[in-house]
Amino acid sequence: MKRLLKAEFFKLSKEWTLWLLMLFSIVDGYLDGIVPVRYDVVITGYEMYVMRLLAGLRYEVLIGVFAVSFVYSEYKNHTLIHSIYSGFRRSQIFLAKAAAFFAGVLPIVLLHICVATAMAVSQNGWGMPQNGAFLMEMSLRMLWYLAGCFCAGSSVLLAIPLTKNYIGAFGLGLCIAYLIQILAESVHGALLYGSIAVLLAAAVRLFEKCDLN
Repeated sequence: MKRLLKAEFFKLSKEWTLWLLMLFSIVDGYLDGIVPVRYDVVITGYEMYVMRLLAGLRYEVLIGVFAVSFVYSEYKNHTLIHSIYSGFRRSQIFLAKAAAFFAGVLPIVLLHICVATAMAVSQNGWGMPQNGAFLMEMSLRMLWYLAGCFCAGSSVLLAIPLTKNYIGAFGLGLCIAYLIQILAESVHGALLYGSIAVLLAAAVRLFEKCDLN
């Protein structure tokens, strides 16, 4: 498993889509951070942090793009079959690929927040007392944001073996993610967190059963 993980993270470092989406995230955060400075609008670091977290839906689309580029290409090129022939179980292959995928998701969805918030803090400070309640609120907002992003990623991973198609995996995966998030907001927030584990378990099971040829 260690060799498999090492191989997947090496592939991740060579994935051009990852670097392109990271660059987009940095530029997006910079542009959002420079607007208040240019137009002399006072936005504190906390306000910018909350505003950037609302960009979640946009970044879930980018996660879908990254998933079909990094994961679906393995199906299309039959690269996964070579790992099976090397003696690895399908569940091991999937989990190693998923670990590398979610490691790549993190900088894509976090860089724009870090850049924009840092720019706002440098101009106007945090704007909120940094006590325990403040840090807890920031953490909960971030957890909800990341849960939405990981839900989108898990949904696309499930949709890939279901559709075996670029557009189908992208569209079906995001539809599943958006539906879960709508239900989570109206029913119970725990649904969003629990759905990630359920989607990944279903994706592993489907990957073990599907035809990779």
